[in-house]
Amino acid sequence: MSDSLFEMLRRLVPNRQRCLFDPSYHDLVEEHLRDDRRLGLAFRCRALMLIMQCHTLWLRDLVTHALSRRPSDHTAPQPPTPPQKGRLMHSLLQDFRYALRTLSKSPAYTTFVVSVLALGIGANVAMFSVTNAALLRTLPYPDADRLVMGRATFGGRINPWMSVPDFRDYRDQTDALESLAAIFGFTTGHTITGGAEPERVSGTIASVNLFRTLGITPLMGRHFTADEGEPQAADVAMISYGYWQRKFGGTPQAVGSTLIVDGTPHIVVGVLPAGFYFLFDVDLWRPLRLPDSRNNHSWLTVGRLKSGVSLEHAQSEMDVISAQLAEAYPTTHETKAFLLTDLQEALAAGVRPSLLLRARSSPSARPSGLRKGDWRASFSPRVS
Repeated sequence: MSDSLFEMLRRLVPNRQRCLFDPSYHDLVEEHLRDDRRLGLAFRCRALMLIMQCHTLWLRDLVTHALSRRPSDHTAPQPPTPPQKGRLMHSLLQDFRYALRTLSKSPAYTTFVVSVLALGIGANVAMFSVTNAALLRTLPYPDADRLVMGRATFGGRINPWMSVPDFRDYRDQTDALESLAAIFGFTTGHTITGGAEPERVSGTIASVNLFRTLGITPLMGRHFTADEGEPQAADVAMISYGYWQRKFGGTPQAVGSTLIVDGTPHIVVGVLPAGFYFLFDVDLWRPLRLPDSRNNHSWLTVGRLKSGVSLEHAQSEMDVISAQLAEAYPTTHETKAFLLTDLQEALAAGVRPSLLLRARSSPSARPSGLRKGDWRASFSPRVS
């Protein structure tokens, strides 16, 4: 009986430690039980208790033996080792290397996944950029909330183009607008000569007060003067910051120099600030001085409300002027009127639906909210 119990308890010890189970404990059990075998059940209970007591003694000796192998029984407990510096980065690098090894096993699948992710991220970034520029971010002009776009209407249907005589009538008769400016609705190409080689630049024409209306101050030089808008005035031009850098190397002597534009000398009177953009990305700006007829509609207008004047009040005034022009020119102005719209609203009108419905293309962001040429979409005819 003692042999089987002793063996059962011994097997509770891990294999590598059973060799330390001293056989003398077995002999001790047998010595205590030698004269008690006749007791039957009492013998069995006493044997079990004694064997367990011996087993406990063995475990105590085993623990004492293990502790005695330590360098010092009185060594102060060491504080836990703090995480090694850079351990997290090392773990991340291991994960990254593992991911690369896994992806390298399926190059075709990896290329497909990376391409899809790149296209998705790129499209979303582009869409956010143009949405932010066109719909969320304010226009990069001083007091941009006072800027308005003036567009012609015919029978209530918007057609943005105006004639020069109409522009001058509204400009001269308005009291609600601080200023009203015009810009040619298209860009034109010009040949610049007089240098080592001829070069082509893009340009447009604007009324002499366009930059003042927008609140733009030239980086160098000055604005166009009112006299320079007269037909007999000397030919002058303002140039973009980029062209100033390319053509003149950023030298201040650019102001006052002469550019031969399409064979005609033009004096450079000013350099526009870096990043300036309005409807067109052009290098050459010349003053409006062309005589025109009321049937030639090729101009866009932008105005600035007087401080404290509401858009509704300004529109009411324009309606009165339109009625006066209809009486004076019934042939050309019978159904013609002049609609004022917040400038940012007008510029974004053509792109807002496509942006909100995920436009098929992703134009680059521009300060005005539209890429080059896309402003035309915002002026497409529609019912007022």
